[in-house]
Amino acid sequence: MRKPITVYKGGRGLYTREDPVRLEFDGENGVNGLAYAVNVVCSDTGRISRRGGYTKVSTDVYHSIFPYDSTRFLGINGSSLRLVSVLDFSYTNIATVTEGAKGSYARVGAMVLFVNGYETGIIENGAWSDWVVGTPSGRYASKKYYGPPAGTLVTYYANSVFIAEDNVLWYSEAPSINLFRKASGYLYYGSNINMVCPVATGLYLSTENRVRYLGGKTAETLAENILTDYPAIRGTDVLISGLVVGGNLRNPEPVCVFTTTEGICVGGSDKVFGSILFDNLTRERFDYPSGSEGAATVIDNVYVVNIYK
Repeated sequence: MRKPITVYKGGRGLYTREDPVRLEFDGENGVNGLAYAVNVVCSDTGRISRRGGYTKVSTDVYHSIFPYDSTRFLGINGSSLRLVSVLDFSYTNIATVTEGAKGSYARVGAMVLFVNGYETGIIENGAWSDWVVGTPSGRYASKKYYGPPAGTLVTYYANSVFIAEDNVLWYSEAPSINLFRKASGYLYYGSNINMVCPVATGLYLSTENRVRYLGGKTAETLAENILTDYPAIRGTDVLISGLVVGGNLRNPEPVCVFTTTEGICVGGSDKVFGSILFDNLTRERFDYPSGSEGAATVIDNVYVVNIYK
């Protein structure tokens, strides 16, 4: 009697860098690589299920969305920065911003900092205030300070605010968020910065041609480690628990997951792993569409990314 062959019971994930006829075939267990997949999710155990659908809940169009609290998010509609309820999608216009400019946010305590290349602001208690230079005192009094530059990316690390403006990464004088020194408080790169993602002991930074890790306890002591010769795609970075990513990342410390032109990457913290742990999770498996911008989020512990030109 001929032995039956199990054609398919599960998937090992998507593989587009291989000729489909050369994909590994397991006739014993039926767990095989996928050459093509549409609207499905492949779990760590190989289970294939239909991707969840969606329901339109609002006719308003938003970009630059950021979670403000458990029931509201920040988003830009036209030239309005809005605070929007996730319960009924009612909103409050809190600021007028430059239409078409993508916003970037950083949470510092009860405040959310905002930049978009034109405007800078602070959202606190649901209200907007201009983000301006502070009044230096004490050890700061003898130095010349400026307000935050109108950069396109903002983040917070080691008690300093970091703002990317073209190919310059400015940082504030710790622990202040509104004292910037143009004479010395910056890091300069050869091409524009398109990602700055903080982890416990440093920053993952991408320019237009490579990804770097900047490690150090303060902004002034950051040391550079070049990780790739290809860039991250702007807008695709998220922070997620290492427990979710799995593999060698079985630790709740947040890690940075982002999409590059060569695949989805994950970067951890040397506080957790003893050394920088960085990996391209998908480079050997499938190609990505070309694009200069994207958007990403985490849904049910799954990293979801959309890439567009």
